[in-house]
Amino acid sequence: MKGPNLGENLSREWDEDPRSPELWDALKLAKSCAEGSPEKLIQLAENGSPLAMMYLGSAYIVGKYGLHPDHDTGEYWLMRSAAAGSIEGAHRLAVHSIKAGNPSKGLAEFRRLADLGYSPALAALALEYDKGRFVDRDVNEALRYYRLAEKRGHLLASNQICFILMRWEMGPLSWARGLLKRMKLLIPFTVAYSKYPRSDRFVL
Repeated sequence: MKGPNLGENLSREWDEDPRSPELWDALKLAKSCAEGSPEKLIQLAENGSPLAMMYLGSAYIVGKYGLHPDHDTGEYWLMRSAAAGSIEGAHRLAVHSIKAGNPSKGLAEFRRLADLGYSPALAALALEYDKGRFVDRDVNEALRYYRLAEKRGHLLASNQICFILMRWEMGPLSWARGLLKRMKLLIPFTVAYSKYPRSDRFVL
């Protein structure tokens, strides 16, 4: 299940799930059904597949595969996916929680994933500190998290560092450092994105 259509972590989870062939068939069947619920996907989730739980939870939240939108049921399955060890499920739970108006839950999940070294979670925390939406704005803390993500290869975090350094309030020396860093980043960033746009290196 590797390829440019999946991020690195999601590819890994597909490779490690012993029921991935069944899940692949279940998702294809669910996409082909114009009406009704994705019974095979539900069955795999109920039988303990963390990835199936993640896909089912995401489907309930947006109303996919013939399911009516149901945020509570979607959140339930994402929580089960995260509890079963799916980083992808936990990340989607964090994103959903913030969008659904429960930022404390979302941030707690991001912090848990950040402690595991998951670079998109580190970058997401950096963004929150940079914007100051649900935590006190702290540019130094944003830079700290962006740099931790950068050490793990997160290219979008590297790009965000450039933008922060180039802000007027950071001073002329910082601006020059940011510009130089961005010039060095431009080609590898563009090449990587053109080849692998869904890479975890571009997820915030």
